[in-house]
Amino acid sequence: MGRIPTAFSCDEEFLKLIDARAASLGMSRSHYIIQVLRSDLLEKSDGLNVVAEATTAYGSNLKKK
Repeated sequence: MGRIPTAFSCDEEFLKLIDARAASLGMSRSHYIIQVLRSDLLEKSDGLNVVAEATTAYGSNLKKK
């Protein structure tokens, strides 16, 4: 089965967190995202918390206005 390019959008701050976590695991962004989704979808994890999109506050990376 071949790969199909996909895209999603997110805030720059969130993307930085994704990239940092992927790097800490020695993974590319794409590989990390696939692993997270695979874990949720294929392992039937009950531990997923779906957070409704609200403000874009991700830790201490808040933009100064």
